[in-house]
Amino acid sequence: MGHLGSYKDPGHFFGKGYLRLEFDLIGLPNTDLPVAGKVTAVRGYRVSREGDIVGHGHPTRDLVEWLLPPLWPWKVLTLPARGPRPVLKGEVPIVLRLMDTVVVPQISDSDRRSFGEPSAGRLQSWPRRP
Repeated sequence: MGHLGSYKDPGHFFGKGYLRLEFDLIGLPNTDLPVAGKVTAVRGYRVSREGDIVGHGHPTRDLVEWLLPPLWPWKVLTLPARGPRPVLKGEVPIVLRLMDTVVVPQISDSDRRSFGEPSAGRLQSWPRRP
């Protein structure tokens, strides 16, 4: 679990926006563990050394549009507009570097069950097919 640490909107004439995600906890079924981590990679985005997810610009598109004189009035009107904001859409894989050792507490034998075995509270009788 985490939160949005900081962000910066892209500039009007230059500069890209960024997001900084800070992770606080690892959620387990029995407990939450505090964790210190830093984002090191996000699919489709560049990540700075500080852990900032840097947004994209439009350098190729802008260059092509400035090379075509019929588009110059449109480019002059959109010149003071901001660039694209960094947005993580849907489920995006994020690589996180843990800065400290995480110690996971052992569960007691009464709570332990083997993989695929339902817990005692969830036993159900399923109707058999003929």
